[in-house]
Amino acid sequence: MNGAGGLRFHLDRELGDGEVPGWLLDPVLITLLIVAAALYLYATGHLPGREDARLRVAGWRAACFIGALAILFVTLLSPLDGIGELYLFWVHMSQHMTLVLLVAPLILLGVPGWLIDRLVRNRVVRAVTHRLTRPIAALLISQFILIAWHVPPIFEAALGDRHLHNLEHLSFLVAGILMWWPVLSRSRALPGSEPVWLIPYLFVLPIPTSALGAMITFAREVIYESYALAPRLWDMPALRDQEISGLIMWVPGKLIFWLVMGVIFFRWFAGETKGDRSETQMPSNG
Repeated sequence: MNGAGGLRFHLDRELGDGEVPGWLLDPVLITLLIVAAALYLYATGHLPGREDARLRVAGWRAACFIGALAILFVTLLSPLDGIGELYLFWVHMSQHMTLVLLVAPLILLGVPGWLIDRLVRNRVVRAVTHRLTRPIAALLISQFILIAWHVPPIFEAALGDRHLHNLEHLSFLVAGILMWWPVLSRSRALPGSEPVWLIPYLFVLPIPTSALGAMITFAREVIYESYALAPRLWDMPALRDQEISGLIMWVPGKLIFWLVMGVIFFRWFAGETKGDRSETQMPSNG
């Protein structure tokens, strides 16, 4: 990735040093996004000729799912993808966190529980997915995925191979869905977790990646050779770029999950208090 002969950006298109890549109109990914939107609208009775009020989901849920696909389109196909791959680590890290902290929960909010139940009707599929979406398994698997891709040799390999890069993005999305499943699932077959388990889950969940983010932030040398050798876009030093990347991994995830934990705790506490009050009320004589 040095500037000697120009930079190679996806699809074998050569760029000059410091040149910002344009939109990557990958026909495969665009087709997948269109098919995903069409299948969702078909399943929820929104397509012309298949309007079915019994299948309709709330408008905000449909907006969440279609919005998630739109964010995916911008995140993976806009110039941000090339900038993150060729020049700036913090842009690349922002891509990853967008998949985990924004796209994944929007997908779960958009997909109704009854649709998930239909997709896991097979007994084997339901048994496997039920184990994977329990809090401990979801925590361990998701954190392993996020940390493993930031091991330098694996990270560098993904930068150098488009197919591996696509697999990296897909696995981040899967990790994000696993992380949010115990919190947001409305499926009867694969339900979310009770507050008594969610609170410790959400407290522990961001700690491993936050620790990795802190290590990246405070590292005194550039960890990934590709970014050490990359032309400095917008005159940002490589070490400063790395510090910002570590902060992006470290801070937002912790704040978001702990904020959700606080909301769940106070709602649970308010519900428990309300239940206690109703039980202690004296019955009327009438």
